[in-house]
Amino acid sequence: MVGISDSKPIIPVASYDPRSGGQGRNPYAQRRHPPPKPSRPPKRESVSDVAMIMGIPASEMTPNVQSALTDILNAFDHQRLELEQLRAHAEYLEDREDRHSFMPVFNRRALFREISRRLTAAEKAEVYQTFLCFHIGNMGALRRNFGLAAVEAALTQAALELSGGLRSADFIGSLDDTAFGIILTLADARAAEEKALVLKVGVEEHPVFWQEAKIELDVAWGLHTIEPGDTPEEIVANADRDMLEREKG
Repeated sequence: MVGISDSKPIIPVASYDPRSGGQGRNPYAQRRHPPPKPSRPPKRESVSDVAMIMGIPASEMTPNVQSALTDILNAFDHQRLELEQLRAHAEYLEDREDRHSFMPVFNRRALFREISRRLTAAEKAEVYQTFLCFHIGNMGALRRNFGLAAVEAALTQAALELSGGLRSADFIGSLDDTAFGIILTLADARAAEEKALVLKVGVEEHPVFWQEAKIELDVAWGLHTIEPGDTPEEIVANADRDMLEREKG
C-alpha cells in the first residue's frame, strides 16, 4: 500500500545522488564518462630513442634510415593511442547499455546476462546462490496522484535502499517498471529470506517526501535458490511465483 498524508517537504528524492549507492556492483557507484580524445603523442626526435627500440646501433644508421624509422615509430605511437581510445570508448558504450534509464541499478538485459553467468559458475563451484524478486506496490496510484516524476523518485529511492543493503559480490537489476531482481552470492534459502526481510524493512521505513506529501512504500518479495539446470527465465518465474504465494498467505 502507498500511504499518502500531508507533510512538510523534507528532502525530495529527486535530489538524491544515485552515485552515492553503497553496492559494489552498483553502476552508479563509479559513474563513467566518455573517454577523452587522445592528443597526438610527442614526436620522436632523438636517434637514440629509435636505436633503443629497434635494437640497431645509431652509428650504423644513415640519416635517411634514421628519418624513416623515426617517422614509422611516430605513426605507430599515434595508431596505438587511437586503438586504446577505441577500446575505451567501446567499454564505455557497453557500460552505458547495461544501465537502467533512470534508476541506479542495472537493466533487465544485464541482469539476465548475470544470471546466466552465475548459473555457469554455480555448476562449476557448487555454491549456493539465491535470486530475490522485489516488487514496489501501487505505483499506479502514485502516478495518478502525483505524476511520473514522483514515481521515478520513489523507485529511485527504493533502488538506493536495496542497493545499499547488498554486498559487493551481490547483483541488482531492474526486472520491469516496478520490480527488481537481486542475486545473492553464497546464500541459501534461509540466509536469503533473512536478507529479504531486512531489505524490505529498509525500503518501507524510509518514506518518500514529495511536494506536500509523505509517501510510504510497500514491498512484496519472493525467492528462488539457483540450482544447476535452471534457466534465467525459470529462476525469475519461480521467484515471482513465490512472491505471489507469500502475498496470498
